[in-house]
Amino acid sequence: SSYDAGTIFAGVQLACIVLNHFLNVGLVFGWPDDYLQSLLSNLPVGLTSLALGAKLASTLERRQFEYHAQLTLGWITSTDQGKEEEVGGFLSSVTVMAVTGIYNYVMLNLINSNNKKDEEKKKKKGTKTAAAKEKKEL
Repeated sequence: SSYDAGTIFAGVQLACIVLNHFLNVGLVFGWPDDYLQSLLSNLPVGLTSLALGAKLASTLERRQFEYHAQLTLGWITSTDQGKEEEVGGFLSSVTVMAVTGIYNYVMLNLINSNNKKDEEKKKKKGTKTAAAKEKKEL
């Protein structure tokens, strides 16, 4: 049984979202107390980033961004007119990567810094509760 390209793409992107979260919490934000809850709070960012990147890539291709950018940079000349299909997609890919990267950076910092603050509040509340119990016992 073979899967269509959309199914394969969705599966790979989902795996990349999980891997990206694993690396973010392991290397950047610190391991959360509740990994699954942290993953689920980050999942919408990955999915919206996927949609943003797909829409932006489609729009850039439709508007022949790559051809116009290379023409502006002088990588090709106006005598190459009519060869828009032959132009590669490097600059479009870099643009999509930059936009989605900035989006992910901002959103993940907002979400994960709030998660870290919530964990610190819970720890403080837990120590206050334990201290109050000790006072009652005395």
